[in-house]
Amino acid sequence: MYSGENFRFLFNHLRDFIYCTQLQAEAMKYAYNHWRREFRGPGEENCFGILVWQLNDIWLGTSWALVDVNLNRKPSFYITKRVLSKVVVGMERIVTGEMPYMVTSYPAPRDKLQIWAVSGQLHSLDTVLKLSAFNIETREEVMLKEEERGRSVSLKPNQTT
Repeated sequence: MYSGENFRFLFNHLRDFIYCTQLQAEAMKYAYNHWRREFRGPGEENCFGILVWQLNDIWLGTSWALVDVNLNRKPSFYITKRVLSKVVVGMERIVTGEMPYMVTSYPAPRDKLQIWAVSGQLHSLDTVLKLSAFNIETREEVMLKEEERGRSVSLKPNQTT
């Protein structure tokens, strides 16, 4: 489901599904970002680190490894390196609405975007957040309100802002 949501392929095309299985790096990025965000600061340290367990494959196959059987770096190697940088900015889309018939309660409909940053620095970091949005079908920029386009942000040391 994660691959179908993020890569928009048809499940009945085996070729497309196989291609997307090689992009497990995107799922790893999502997981790493989630865990890093959980180090929220004093009193809210829900996660203290990430252990990368599987470095390489010993045979051909789809896996969480960062290096394939021939010691070539997989896409997940580069994503892991980038996502575990000292400072990381990320976004998460939150959409709720009607649930399948088996669910007996319905959450309130909403559509929002959370933007966050994790700093591994030991000091505060003053920066400017600039946001742009694009229509993926037309490739045209979506005009945002002035207050949504940018703001000064002070990233707290060694935690999520």
